[in-house]
Amino acid sequence: MALAGPAHALSDHQRQFVADVVQHGGVNADGMINGETQKTLGDAVCGDLHKGNAAANEVIGVSNDMHETMSQAEVVVYWAITDLCPDQVGQLSGRTTKEIIHRDGAYP
Repeated sequence: MALAGPAHALSDHQRQFVADVVQHGGVNADGMINGETQKTLGDAVCGDLHKGNAAANEVIGVSNDMHETMSQAEVVVYWAITDLCPDQVGQLSGRTTKEIIHRDGAYP
Protein backbone atom coordinates (compact mmCIF):
# COMPACT_ATOMS: atom_id res chain seq x y z
CA MET A 1 0.00 0.00 0.00
CA ALA A 2 1.54 3.31 -1.06
CA LEU A 3 0.93 5.98 1.52
CA ALA A 4 1.73 9.52 0.50
CA GLY A 5 -0.15 12.59 -0.60
CA PRO A 6 -2.10 15.61 0.57
CA ALA A 7 -4.41 15.62 3.55
CA HIS A 8 -6.96 18.04 2.08
CA ALA A 9 -9.85 15.60 1.70
CA LEU A 10 -9.52 13.84 5.05
CA SER A 11 -12.36 13.68 7.55
CA ASP A 12 -12.00 15.29 10.98
CA HIS A 13 -11.40 11.85 12.52
CA GLN A 14 -8.67 11.08 9.99
CA ARG A 15 -6.98 14.45 10.61
CA GLN A 16 -7.14 13.83 14.35
CA PHE A 17 -5.55 10.40 13.88
CA VAL A 18 -2.66 11.86 11.84
CA ALA A 19 -2.12 14.66 14.39
CA ASP A 20 -2.18 12.26 17.34
CA VAL A 21 0.31 9.86 15.75
CA VAL A 22 2.70 12.65 14.83
CA GLN A 23 2.37 14.23 18.30
CA HIS A 24 3.03 10.94 20.09
CA GLY A 25 6.04 9.78 18.10
CA GLY A 26 4.60 7.61 15.34
CA VAL A 27 5.29 7.83 11.61
CA ASN A 28 5.42 11.19 9.82
CA ALA A 29 2.18 12.56 8.36
CA ASP A 30 3.15 12.04 4.71
CA GLY A 31 3.75 8.37 5.38
CA MET A 32 0.23 7.87 6.69
CA ILE A 33 -1.94 9.17 3.85
CA ASN A 34 -2.71 7.48 0.53
CA GLY A 35 -3.05 10.37 -1.91
CA GLU A 36 -5.14 8.35 -4.36
CA THR A 37 -7.75 6.98 -1.97
CA GLN A 38 -7.48 9.62 0.80
CA LYS A 39 -7.35 6.79 3.31
CA THR A 40 -4.93 6.83 6.21
CA LEU A 41 -2.76 4.08 7.59
CA GLY A 42 -5.22 4.09 10.49
CA ASP A 43 -8.08 3.30 8.12
CA ALA A 44 -6.12 0.28 6.88
CA VAL A 45 -5.45 -0.84 10.46
CA CYS A 46 -9.14 -0.52 11.36
CA GLY A 47 -10.13 -2.40 8.22
CA ASP A 48 -7.87 -5.28 9.21
CA LEU A 49 -9.19 -5.24 12.79
CA HIS A 50 -12.77 -5.38 11.53
CA LYS A 51 -11.80 -8.43 9.46
CA GLY A 52 -10.72 -10.16 12.67
CA ASN A 53 -6.99 -9.44 12.82
CA ALA A 54 -5.55 -8.94 16.29
CA ALA A 55 -4.14 -5.55 17.29
CA ALA A 56 -0.83 -7.20 18.21
CA ASN A 57 -0.54 -8.54 14.65
CA GLU A 58 -1.34 -5.08 13.29
CA VAL A 59 1.56 -3.63 15.29
CA ILE A 60 3.91 -6.16 13.70
CA GLY A 61 2.43 -5.51 10.25
CA VAL A 62 2.73 -1.74 10.53
CA SER A 63 6.30 -2.06 11.76
CA ASN A 64 7.24 -4.33 8.86
CA ASP A 65 5.29 -2.51 6.13
CA MET A 66 6.35 0.99 7.13
CA HIS A 67 9.89 0.05 8.26
CA GLU A 68 9.22 1.68 11.62
CA THR A 69 10.09 0.60 15.15
CA MET A 70 7.66 -1.49 17.16
CA SER A 71 7.12 1.51 19.47
CA GLN A 72 6.14 3.70 16.51
CA ALA A 73 3.85 0.97 15.20
CA GLU A 74 2.18 0.67 18.62
CA VAL A 75 1.46 4.40 18.51
CA VAL A 76 -0.14 4.02 15.06
CA VAL A 77 -2.37 1.11 16.11
CA TYR A 78 -3.32 2.73 19.44
CA TRP A 79 -4.40 6.00 17.80
CA ALA A 80 -6.13 4.20 14.92
CA ILE A 81 -8.32 2.42 17.45
CA THR A 82 -8.80 5.52 19.60
CA ASP A 83 -9.62 7.93 16.76
CA LEU A 84 -10.98 5.79 13.93
CA CYS A 85 -12.41 2.54 15.26
CA PRO A 86 -13.21 2.90 18.96
CA ASP A 87 -15.41 -0.18 18.68
CA GLN A 88 -12.10 -2.11 18.74
CA VAL A 89 -10.93 -0.62 22.06
CA GLY A 90 -11.15 -4.06 23.68
CA GLN A 91 -8.10 -5.02 21.63
CA LEU A 92 -5.88 -2.51 23.43
CA SER A 93 -3.88 -4.15 26.14
CA GLY A 94 -3.42 -2.19 29.33
CA ARG A 95 0.34 -2.65 29.02
CA THR A 96 0.55 -1.05 25.59
CA THR A 97 -1.76 1.80 26.54
CA LYS A 98 0.22 2.57 29.71
CA GLU A 99 3.52 2.45 27.82
CA ILE A 100 2.27 4.92 25.22
CA ILE A 101 0.88 7.26 27.87
CA HIS A 102 3.99 7.20 30.03
CA ARG A 103 6.52 7.23 27.19
CA ASP A 104 5.49 10.67 25.98
CA GLY A 105 4.31 11.93 29.37
CA ALA A 106 0.82 12.83 28.20
CA TYR A 107 -2.54 11.21 28.60
CA PRO A 108 -4.30 10.66 25.30
